Amino acid sequence: MRDKGYVSEERVERAESDAKARQAGCDSARAQVREAEARIGASRADMARTVEVEVAFDDPGGARHLLVGYSADVEIILARRDNVLRIPTAALLPGSRVLLLGADGALAERRVETGLANWEYSEIRSGLARGDRVVTSLERSGVKAGVRAAAEAGTAAAAGK
Repeated sequence: MRDKGYVSEERVERAESDAKARQAGCDSARAQVREAEARIGASRADMARTVEVEVAFDDPGGARHLLVGYSADVEIILARRDNVLRIPTAALLPGSRVLLLGADGALAERRVETGLANWEYSEIRSGLARGDRVVTSLERSGVKAGVRAAAEAGTAAAAGK
């Protein structure tokens, strides 16, 4: 129609721009659908890994005061390792790092590789040696790499079994 002069060049360009914009909108919608499908797939995979567990009380008589609908925290042990180097989990800094009290009295930061862990202890696969003095009072003001410190009597946490 443009070649025959029925529509202006401006109108042709506007129609082409509109068509490209609508095509971009369709492409975006298709990408959103693929993303949503991927999220659904991930959710289904997570649901498939969910373990429904029935537990029994060691002492059923101690549970007689519990009411229907109460919830309970249950620790499920999936793996166990004996004779490994471990530290209190609370001593871990973000990024798998710890603070150590060096022989010179200065705190030093060190990256570690962790293994099995629970709320209480974390296995240390590398980065520490048995007997290294790990800082556990990370919440105290001024506790950071480079400062001088001293272990309090009876509270020194050494990496160990």
